[in-house]
Amino acid sequence: MVGDWAGDVSNLRFADCRVPKENLVGQIGRGLQNTLIGIDTARLFIAAGCIGMAQSCLDACIKYTKELYQFGKPIASFQLVQEAIARMEAEIEAIRWQVYYVGELKTKGVPHAKELSSAKWLASELAVRASAEAIRLHGAYGCTDDYPVEHHYRDAILSTILGGTTEMHKLTIGRELLGINAIV
Repeated sequence: MVGDWAGDVSNLRFADCRVPKENLVGQIGRGLQNTLIGIDTARLFIAAGCIGMAQSCLDACIKYTKELYQFGKPIASFQLVQEAIARMEAEIEAIRWQVYYVGELKTKGVPHAKELSSAKWLASELAVRASAEAIRLHGAYGCTDDYPVEHHYRDAILSTILGGTTEMHKLTIGRELLGINAIV
């Protein structure tokens, strides 16, 4: 896979397998519903992981731009570098609180499909933007494994697909707000 080196994706197949009743996960015949509960949790974890990736990119940029000198001063003193870092910080903090809010709703057992889709969509898109900006700020070094930003970019791209695509989350939000399923 392009990213998610920490994940382990594989196929499992069972034939003529007997599972003792005490080892069953969920109810028989409700596999999709049981799976969707897990996917709901996975979406929250993906959103939180995206915030972590974006934060790691921001931290790397702050450190790097203070250490790299051009024209006798650190590039952190350049206006456009400061604007890029400020934008990353503002977006990370806003979406971090959105993810926390979804976690609170989930913990309380309150319906949260719209809020979770919003958080997952925005967090995954943020991770892509922050990692791309971090690569840009690191220059050619951003494309090497000397810095963490290149592997965050690969992982960020995957986060826009895992747990439902961005488009699927937009449809969920629309359905929740309008009470109508979109015709696709």
